[in-house]
Amino acid sequence: MIINPKSTEVDGPVCNLLIKEIGRPKNLVMCKAMNVYDNRWRINVYTRYMVDSETGLEGNQISYSCFAKLNSKGDKLEIVNHRPSGLCL
Repeated sequence: MIINPKSTEVDGPVCNLLIKEIGRPKNLVMCKAMNVYDNRWRINVYTRYMVDSETGLEGNQISYSCFAKLNSKGDKLEIVNHRPSGLCL
């Protein structure tokens, strides 16, 4: 896998590796991975939540965020630091 420095992907290969690792949230909106430098990535998982049940208003939130390192083959992701917040699997 060729990694383009300082790129951004939505629901791409890096996100697929993360979802395999943490599981797929039931209310997943998208996964966004940003290449910070080399093969280091900031990955945010966005999920849907109910803002107001009376009006049916829904919102999106970052429910999981991590900093991860992709190996040289591009087939293994090592989570270096993460912040879960109400991840519903």
